[in-house]
Amino acid sequence: MFAGLGHRRLAIVDLSERGAQPMADPSGRCWIITNGEVYNAPSLSTGLRARGVRFRSRAVTEVLAALFAADGPGAFAQLNGMFSCAVFDTLSGDLTIARDRFGGKPLYYAWTPDGFLFGSEARSLLAWSR
Repeated sequence: MFAGLGHRRLAIVDLSERGAQPMADPSGRCWIITNGEVYNAPSLSTGLRARGVRFRSRAVTEVLAALFAADGPGAFAQLNGMFSCAVFDTLSGDLTIARDRFGGKPLYYAWTPDGFLFGSEARSLLAWSR
């Protein structure tokens, strides 16, 4: 299985390189890209720290990666915000894409002869070429 994740970053919370995407959870198992904001990320981070997770940044993306590594796809039910994201689990080979319940951040996808493409803007799919 091959997965390629690309991201163009608009840094708001953590402006350092430690917040760059794609980003992995501390174990390197789950790789994630996100767009948007998760309003309850600070409380999720506190809960993950209590479970032994150590963070390298203040980026919401790192919190989501650790939450997904700990709770799998059930992690998305815990999120309160406006986001779209993709997580590649290197252990299972699964790619999970998700967006917030109200669609505040769009998520476009398409099956092509090259494979499965997705993005938070339609133009990212239209720009794809071999």
